[in-house]
Amino acid sequence: MITLGQWRRAMGAGVIFVVLLVVGVMISLSNSPDIKKKDTQATAAAKYVTYLSDSGHRAGIIVGAYLIVLAALAYIWFAQALRTSVTSTSFSGRAIAGLATFAGGGVAVGAVLYASPAGSYSFGDEPLPAGDTARVVMDVFVPCLLLVFGLATALILAIMAVGLRRAGTFPSWVSYTAWLGVLGGIFAVEFLPILLPLLWFLVFAIVGLVRPPSALVVSRQQPVAATTAPLDDRA
Repeated sequence: MITLGQWRRAMGAGVIFVVLLVVGVMISLSNSPDIKKKDTQATAAAKYVTYLSDSGHRAGIIVGAYLIVLAALAYIWFAQALRTSVTSTSFSGRAIAGLATFAGGGVAVGAVLYASPAGSYSFGDEPLPAGDTARVVMDVFVPCLLLVFGLATALILAIMAVGLRRAGTFPSWVSYTAWLGVLGGIFAVEFLPILLPLLWFLVFAIVGLVRPPSALVVSRQQPVAATTAPLDDRA
């Protein structure tokens, strides 16, 4: 069991996680080239070289990666409160913590790889990589976000949906809507459904800030009245 203060800080981390991840992904993808199916290999490679040659695009890619890594750290912190709200059993708690670490680590690795061509050129002495090399390295980010993060998050939300219903620590609609987040994580390969689990996490964090579980409020340390034993009277 965590303290009320720790709970509120974790809920704050949940809000920060959602905001940073959405903003970081938007910044990163807005600074990446628009590759179309009709483009040839040479055309796609040339687009990557053109974007990476622009300092503004490189800065956007690097800033987006920083935000995504920070979001991953906040997600792992947030997960410590998620496991507390569901159940005190060791299996569910370890599953949520492990899946959150896997999901956060996966999306962070993807963001670092996405920014590595721009970072090696901007901060190091290395030349820009070939367009094909940059495309292969940077394209790892999307599977990390939509598959690794999406599927791991879907499993976390499935555990949350069942555990919240049993624990009764939150209103019933919170556990029911978690299943929408599960579907969003499973079908995240279409990209937009990934917003469903993120929206659920944001709502959960806000509800958790406004209405923390009663067990945390009751267990908050209360001042204990000092008692003194009466002294024996001596004649």
